[in-house]
Amino acid sequence: MLNYTIIEESEVKEVKLDGTLDSLTAPKIMQKVDDMIMHGARTIVFGLGKVNFISSAGLRVFIAAEKKLQKAGGSVILFEPGEQVREILRMSGFNSIFPVLNTDDELETTLGASTGWERATA
Repeated sequence: MLNYTIIEESEVKEVKLDGTLDSLTAPKIMQKVDDMIMHGARTIVFGLGKVNFISSAGLRVFIAAEKKLQKAGGSVILFEPGEQVREILRMSGFNSIFPVLNTDDELETTLGASTGWERATA
C-alpha cells in the first residue's frame, strides 16, 4: 500500500510518498507524474521519508520521470530517504544518477538557486 500527497509550488512539485513503491503502486504514481509534467512541472521532488521499500518497478518511476523532465529542461530529486531506501538507492546506483538530499536546507539551496522556490511549512 502507498499513500501520497502532492505539494505544488510553481514548476516544482513535491510528491510525498508513504508506504511501499512497487509493481502494484508504481503505475498510479507514474500517472500522477505524467499529469504533473503535462501541467507544467519541471522539477519533481520525491519525498521518501516514509517509504519502507522500493522495488525495481518503483525505481523505474524515477527513471521515467527523469527522462520526461529532461526533455522539458527539468529533473527529479530524491528527498529524505530512510536507511533501507537509501541502501536500495546505493545498491542500484541511483544515488549517483539523482540528487539525494537529506535536509530542508539542502533542498532549498538546490531548488532556490534555479527556481526561486521556498519550501512551504505545513
